[in-house]
Amino acid sequence: LQTKVPEYALLFDCDGVIVETEELHRLAYNGAFEDFGLQIDGKQVEWTVEYYDKLQNTVGGGKPKMNYHFTETTKGVWPVVTKEGYNEKNAGRVKLVDDLQDKKTEIYKRIVSEAAEARPGVLALMDAAIEADDIAVGICSASTRAGFEKVVDSIVGKERLDKLDVIIAGDDVTAKKPDPMIYNLAAKRLGLDAQKCVVIEDSLVGLRAAKGAGMKCLVTYTASTAAEDFYGEGADAKVPDLTANGVVTLDAIFGPLKKGSDELIETIRDSSAGAGVGSSASMSKADVDAYIAKVKAGVDFVAKAREARNKPLTKEQIAAYGDFAPYNDRSAGISKEEADAYIAKVKAGVDAVAAARVAAAEEQAATIGVVSDAAPKEMPAVKDTTEDVDWGVIGGTDPMLALRKKLLSMKYAPMR
Repeated sequence: LQTKVPEYALLFDCDGVIVETEELHRLAYNGAFEDFGLQIDGKQVEWTVEYYDKLQNTVGGGKPKMNYHFTETTKGVWPVVTKEGYNEKNAGRVKLVDDLQDKKTEIYKRIVSEAAEARPGVLALMDAAIEADDIAVGICSASTRAGFEKVVDSIVGKERLDKLDVIIAGDDVTAKKPDPMIYNLAAKRLGLDAQKCVVIEDSLVGLRAAKGAGMKCLVTYTASTAAEDFYGEGADAKVPDLTANGVVTLDAIFGPLKKGSDELIETIRDSSAGAGVGSSASMSKADVDAYIAKVKAGVDFVAKAREARNKPLTKEQIAAYGDFAPYNDRSAGISKEEADAYIAKVKAGVDAVAAARVAAAEEQAATIGVVSDAAPKEMPAVKDTTEDVDWGVIGGTDPMLALRKKLLSMKYAPMR
């Protein structure tokens, strides 16, 4: 029986890295706020997609997020609890946040087992690292152990978990990300130098924690974090996911380190110019192709949203979700106005990509006098569609659309 003697470590964040859960977290927070009847100035407390994108890139951990929201965002104006029977005055702010977190975790655990899926390539890379004799493998999540375990149990599975060398949840440390404590603790438990550890993260908060611990960091960004300046914050590499630009392998990550180089996944990582609408003419062919693939993937969400928006919960679904009160009396989908606004946003993204490709081609032609086969202009054309009935080619740009599509099909989570 061979025993591992690790010289390096591969550490995975959980939410956003192993599984795309941020939208589920947002819905669970809103469910908790609704259950408690939280109101500020007579209005229901609700975190929108846009706000939560900013929040998760600012603060790590659930309770810190709520404390930040009610002290910084609302400028110290705390909500009124309208839930019948809840003694707000005796509870105090700390107890209120604790109770909200408990309810949020309860709701989150109800939906994660059905809606969460592993991100592309992550389990294959984890399996390869587990099999490698010289690489320790771990998961370091800012989430509470109660919510964290539900995700890893259902997605990673007990067999894999039993083979990991270190597992640390937010409850195990006193300081949340972006503080590096969780990664410092992982290195200490593994007995490895931080410079021999590579972290996979998805957000600026996680990246700052990894770099603060002196570790290498590969960012697999999501739609919520794609616009962040990861390279400017010190990321060693970034990709849309572990398969988008080519499969990220152990050798691509650790091969350079073993040879004394700092260049992780050099041939398949995003360029420093980045990917997405904002990169304009500097987008590479791989960047544009990856972006277009995300654009086309959105059609399923839009179609499903339009189809499902007026379908109510069935009796069987209501029975299945039991006392999941916030959603039992809700219709299944988004309103026509929300769908139309989303489609407008999608089309704006497509137009921006098309403009970027033309600009890149024109710039290259002016420089070398000819548009080569590699020029963006030579890529498959982007269809410009103005009719909202013909979305078979153009869709949204959000990698979480498959998840949102699944949520819509489940008909209990409001798309707000």
